[in-house]
Amino acid sequence: MPDKSAVREVLKACLRAMDPQDRSTASAAITRHVLGLPEYKQARTVMLFVSMTSEADTSAIAADAWQNGKRVLVPVAKMQDHSMQAVEIRSLAEAKRRTSVGVMEPEPGTPVDPGEINLVLVPGLGFGPAGERIGRGAGFYDRFLADPRVKAITCGLGFELQVIEGIPMSPRDMAVDMLVTEAQVRRFRPRNPEAA
Repeated sequence: MPDKSAVREVLKACLRAMDPQDRSTASAAITRHVLGLPEYKQARTVMLFVSMTSEADTSAIAADAWQNGKRVLVPVAKMQDHSMQAVEIRSLAEAKRRTSVGVMEPEPGTPVDPGEINLVLVPGLGFGPAGERIGRGAGFYDRFLADPRVKAITCGLGFELQVIEGIPMSPRDMAVDMLVTEAQVRRFRPRNPEAA
C-alpha cells in the first residue's frame, strides 16, 4: 500500500501546479454539475466547505443554495480533539476566522444536529475510482461522517487530476457516495437515498 504522506505530497504538488485560469474554469464546471444534481435539488440542508485557493470554489454553490431557500452549513473544527461541528451561516463573509491549517471558518456557533443534513460536499486531496478519499491528514471529515447520526449523501468535490488509483485507506477512512469533478459525476453507492 502506498504511503499516505507520499500520496498527499504528490497531490499537493499537482494542485499547486494547476493554472489559476484552468482552476477557475474547472470550478465553474463543477458548480454546474452540482447544481444539476437531483441530490442537490432535493436537499433542504447542505453542508459545504469554504474553499481554499487550491480547491474547487464552492462560493457559487452557496449563493445558489441561499437563493433557493436551503440552509447552508459549514464545518467548524475543534483542534483539541480533531472533531468537527456543522454550523449554519447566512453569508460566506461570516467565515472570517483562519484556522491553523489555513481553512476559513465562522466563529463557533450552535452546532446543527448532523441528522438534519441532506447533502455533504466533501473536500479532499485525492479521490479513488470507487469513492476512496484522502484528506489532509487530521481526520476531521472521517470522524464527522462516521457519526451514526449522519444520514446525508456524501459528495466529494475535486478536480479530475485528483482522481487517482491506489488511494491508501484505513478502516477509519470514510469513502464518499458520489464524486463531482469538472469532467463528470460519479456515483458509487446509495448511502441513504431517503436522506435528501
